[in-house]
Amino acid sequence: TWVGYTSAALGDSSSAGLADIRGGGAWQILDEFSMDASWVPTLTIRLGLVVEGTYARDNLVSDAGERATGGEAGLSFGKVWADLGMGIYGDVGYRYLLGGIPATVSSSLGAYYAFLDGFVGRLTMRHDNDLSGDDLGVQARYVDLHEAATSANVGFGYYDGGGRYYG
Repeated sequence: TWVGYTSAALGDSSSAGLADIRGGGAWQILDEFSMDASWVPTLTIRLGLVVEGTYARDNLVSDAGERATGGEAGLSFGKVWADLGMGIYGDVGYRYLLGGIPATVSSSLGAYYAFLDGFVGRLTMRHDNDLSGDDLGVQARYVDLHEAATSANVGFGYYDGGGRYYG
């Protein structure tokens, strides 16, 4: 569950209030660590709800959220090759919101490699794509567009002797 407060301002426009509230549950349907087959990944299904926040949509260039209620579904996976010190992970998801907000498909794929007794390097690619619409926050300025974003993230971190991650 995610609950937050948001406040933003641009010129004469401002917005403040509860951000869209997200909550849900996840069910692990496969656990690679409890299977005898070395090729089996861990698979998890997630179902969630989004409840409309209380902030005003004042046509700021970057609103705090969609200010809409709806649902989300996703499938996550991961595979560890402990003897090699590496693994892969990713997910694919779908979000549907009421009120004319475009449905969104999202996906990510990443890999990590452990080295030097506790250090970890990660590379993750993420893509989000609205399936229709021109919901870019300030609709009057944009015509026949839809949001699509691809990002690459690189990270480094460290696991200490107690299993805590710093990164």
